[in-house]
Parts: sequence; structure tokens; C-alpha cells
Amino acid sequence: MADDMPSRTTEDQVLDIAIQIEQLARDFYEALAGAVHDPQILQLCHRLAADEDRHRETFRQLGEKLIAQGTPILLTTEQTLAARRRLQDQIVPTSDVIRQVACGGNVVEALTLAVRMEAETARFYSHIAAKLPPDNEIEAIVAEERAHLRLLSGMRCGVAIEY
Repeated sequence: MADDMPSRTTEDQVLDIAIQIEQLARDFYEALAGAVHDPQILQLCHRLAADEDRHRETFRQLGEKLIAQGTPILLTTEQTLAARRRLQDQIVPTSDVIRQVACGGNVVEALTLAVRMEAETARFYSHIAAKLPPDNEIEAIVAEERAHLRLLSGMRCGVAIEY
């Protein structure tokens, strides 16, 4: 009977994935900032890298808080594996792809990658937020990731958007 139950992933594993996503996103924005010459995109990349660093710290602190409270975030193994696949295949490109796109001068392609990263990240974090009480820290991060998505989409279309 226990074998019929979907296996679960612990909050440590879920938060570890989120921390990895934030670290890789920060690295992406820093790499892109080092390769662009447009001052607006450069400023945006620095701002987004700082936000991703802050998100990473929020996830770290949340993990400590949940452990202290004994509150689990349980996703099915399938949800976690799907998230890991998206992380590897879609959310964050490899450093070679980042360099190739950024150094190749194709800013639109780099911004398109960033838009895809932010959309997938917001989707994954929404699953985590749904497992916690309302008005949790993750919901705030989801809102920020969606703001990043709007900023990057606007920048990609050549329209600067206020943050």
C-alpha cells in the first residue's frame, strides 16, 4: 500500500533547487552585464543579479525557519524531477550558451533566454508557495520574478519599464 503513495521530496531538496536556480540566474545576469554595452541593459542586469542574490538568501533563511517550525514543503518526486529537468534544459542555459549569446552581441536572444528563465522560475516557485500558508515569502519572490519578466520583455521589445 505504501508503494501506491507518490514519493515526496523534502523541503531541503526543494529549497536546494530554488537556491541553485537563484545562483545560476545571478551568474547569468552578471555574465550578460559583462558582455553588453547598452547602459540600460547593463543597469538592469546588475539590478536583477542583486535581486537573485536576495532571493537566494530568502530561500536559505526560509529553509532554516521551516526546519525550526517543522513545516514541510512536500512536492512529488515527479514535480521535483520535472523542475530539475527544466532547470537543466530550459530555465538556465549553460555557461557556454551564456557566453556565446552574450559575446555574440545578440542581446535580443540573451533577453529571450532571460524571459524564459524568469517565466519557468515563477512557475516552479508558485508550486512551492502553494504548499505554504498564504502571504508567504515565496509569493513575494514569485511577484518579483514576474516583475523581472515584465522588465525583460519590455527591454527585449525596446521599451524601458519602470521597476
